[in-house]
Amino acid sequence: MEIFKINATDYKNGAAINGIKTKLWVERYRSPGEFKFTGSPSEDLMTQLPLGSLISHIDSSDVMMVESHAIQEDTENGPELTISGRSLTAFFDYRVSTPNNAGIYNPGTGDANQYEFLAFYPTWTQLVQLLQEQFSANASTWNAMIDIPSHVIRTTITRTEVSQTDKISRIGPLSKGVYDFLDFIGAGIKVERPNSGHSSTLDFIVHEGLDKTTLVRFDWALGDITSANYLWSNKTLYNGFRVRGKYYSSTIYPSGLTGFGVRMKLIDAEDIDDDPTPMTGPQLTALTNKLNARGYAEINRNKLTSIVDAKISSKSKNVYRRDYQIGDRVYVVGNYGISAPMRVTEYAETEDESGESGFPTLSIL
Repeated sequence: MEIFKINATDYKNGAAINGIKTKLWVERYRSPGEFKFTGSPSEDLMTQLPLGSLISHIDSSDVMMVESHAIQEDTENGPELTISGRSLTAFFDYRVSTPNNAGIYNPGTGDANQYEFLAFYPTWTQLVQLLQEQFSANASTWNAMIDIPSHVIRTTITRTEVSQTDKISRIGPLSKGVYDFLDFIGAGIKVERPNSGHSSTLDFIVHEGLDKTTLVRFDWALGDITSANYLWSNKTLYNGFRVRGKYYSSTIYPSGLTGFGVRMKLIDAEDIDDDPTPMTGPQLTALTNKLNARGYAEINRNKLTSIVDAKISSKSKNVYRRDYQIGDRVYVVGNYGISAPMRVTEYAETEDESGESGFPTLSIL
């Protein structure tokens, strides 16, 4: 696992980092990945990797940023330095969702601290627009200050969205707005450094992986899975909702279910419905659609939990980055009746004095 710095302006590969004793590198589908390196303070690692540095490793296209240096003193074993950080998507924590381009939002009905993404865009395109608002320069001085050099924000999702809806986004942490959109469609987000596909830009990509279920199969009986943790839970299962606005509300019940099968959730949406003026016709329909979009986004985060954390054998014929990537859908045959397509939601790599290892986390769709 060769670690190297990346130039923060043109994203070209920089110097390799020497002196690292142990390495942990974790890539994730939706939430930011992370890394942790340890070594001796005498190896000058802090100088090689100052806070804010961008890094990657030779086999990965992911980009991470250095966020912490820590030294632990130990009189018996000597001091140990730990350098850690997260994927560049964690930078969403340091931007605020603020509408600047009047062409893709309107300020809502009486609240300038919210804006609307219109239904003629699918959700993934709305998310691309949200990110462009915070990272891409236009004529305003404010945007010119926050522009990230040489970047592209795009999506690889090409399917048709069954029901496109207007969505309201409150001004707040950009990370919350991003993950609200991702939860709504079950998509992931990643950052890729320049490669043969895009040789000069840093690409923020909204994606949902590829369907590899007929090509990549992990089978317990064949020794592909060396260990696994299985979890089933309905603690967070909701299948219907009542969205409560300030003056209006909307209720959606699950189709075909009755009695204890109906699990409703109350969702607040006063930020969407803030106009006391009575509504009828198309105006009321538009508001109802927005309330329902908030409801569906919320219960999509609250489903039956069914997760397999599987450690894949190094002898498996399927190799990460060659046969499958983060976000891809693969097929898993495990114990206890588990036999289903799953998504690769995480991949963790380690390197220390005993060698290198890596394993994916697989989650049921």
